[in-house]
Amino acid sequence: MKRLLVAAAAVAAAFSLATPAGAVQARDYYLQFNMAGSSVNDGALGVARAVVSSVEDADVMPFVVTLNEVCANQYRHMESQLDDHGYVGTWGPTGPRCDSGEPYGNALFMRSGRTTVGNFDLPNEHGNEQRRLLCVRSNERDMFLGCVTHISHKAEDQDAQIAAVADRLNGFQDDGYRIVVGGDFNVTPGASALDPMYATCSGGDGRFHETDRATCGGRGGESTHGDRKIDYIFYSAHFSELWGDATRSSYSDHDPLWGRAVAGPA
Repeated sequence: MKRLLVAAAAVAAAFSLATPAGAVQARDYYLQFNMAGSSVNDGALGVARAVVSSVEDADVMPFVVTLNEVCANQYRHMESQLDDHGYVGTWGPTGPRCDSGEPYGNALFMRSGRTTVGNFDLPNEHGNEQRRLLCVRSNERDMFLGCVTHISHKAEDQDAQIAAVADRLNGFQDDGYRIVVGGDFNVTPGASALDPMYATCSGGDGRFHETDRATCGGRGGESTHGDRKIDYIFYSAHFSELWGDATRSSYSDHDPLWGRAVAGPA
């Protein structure tokens, strides 16, 4: 049964059971969560408080937190609270507004000084909701890039958008960056739309590995939205010792996905 990750005790249990002593560091942990900030929470701050509580009470705080469907007021609350723990937030609006009228988009928190690389438009040939890829570079970890994206739920957009994400990330990887990208990709692991992300050894034609499978361990993982896995944390080839755990939250129709991966040299 999935643990309720918004409870501090559950977070502590997740990490204390999964962390071999001395084998990893706090900077090896990551969190991806679609907050459903408007569709489920109507712009209210309860879900933002839950994210802050889960992060600050964890035995091992994640180095990067990637978030989708975030209302701007929810982002501002998390930014004000997580600043005390060394996190620097980056807001990536995508265009629409929450039901409360606040702007809406993705967010990324990094436990490091950071430089924003870009909030890149993804293809939108059919005129649906604009989607973007937000990327930031750590100012403290050499050649480390964190990114977050939210792919359309409309099948007609998914192939082009995921291909665009993979193409841009491949360019960063060619430049020598170690990359972590979290997001709601809105497709299941076996979908051909994800081929540009998954490495060839996992049946794709891309260069990345997903946290809920061992490197070259195929495609799959725990469900994150009902009985479907559609939320992911992907790593470039620099990472090893992958681990993932999809917990649950009473605040969203998505489950938080925690990941661990040890980065090798850039």
